[in-house]
Amino acid sequence: MESVSSSEEILALTIIVNGVPEKKDYPAGEKVEEVIKSLLPAGQKQDWNQYQLSDRGNTLNPSISLRDNGVKNHDTLALTKKEGGGG
Repeated sequence: MESVSSSEEILALTIIVNGVPEKKDYPAGEKVEEVIKSLLPAGQKQDWNQYQLSDRGNTLNPSISLRDNGVKNHDTLALTKKEGGGG
């Protein structure tokens, strides 16, 4: 009876965390902020905004979904700590 709508599309992503690629599945409609939080250890989740998720060098907007950031199935993303201070 239940059917998966296109809004529930699942993306099979490779996310590089600390230089180690991890394969993870996320709903395409998941906000990037939530993805970042899910990748951090429990004690660092409140500091999620110190991190960024990038797709081929383009930093993703954390306040919108993976889909709205243009992330596609089988993309590789990288979780990195933001650079401190301006230059």
